[in-house]
Amino acid sequence: MHIIPKRISTVALLSLLLIGSAISTASAKPVFKSDPTDELKIREVLVSQQLFVTKFSPAKGKASKGKKLVNFSAELKGVFMVVYMDNDTTYTVTDWIRCPEAGCPAMKTYNYGTAEYRKLDTMITISKKNSVALQKRFAGLVASKR
Repeated sequence: MHIIPKRISTVALLSLLLIGSAISTASAKPVFKSDPTDELKIREVLVSQQLFVTKFSPAKGKASKGKKLVNFSAELKGVFMVVYMDNDTTYTVTDWIRCPEAGCPAMKTYNYGTAEYRKLDTMITISKKNSVALQKRFAGLVASKR
């Protein structure tokens, strides 16, 4: 059995601790992105409310005879708009569209590559599909009431 001097064992122990902490720190650091411009890709969400028609029917009564009058009711609903910024370029990803049933996204900026950014992508896709479906439904209602 070899006896290791106390001084060498202390140095060895300290070096192992330092190496171990460096490895754990390195594994905790985020992975570098492949495109250096990724961190410049930002989406900003703006939130508001708008009136949406919920019921639509032809007007009844003497005053509406011979006239194209309608009765409608509307509700105040949450809407959001997404603006994309990349370096010197800014454009609107979505115009004001109605929030999905799960709720509106938070009004803030979203950085590319984050989980929140991916969730926002999903929410944009769902909202666009719902918006198209609502527009078709409303167009059908208007056409049927003529």
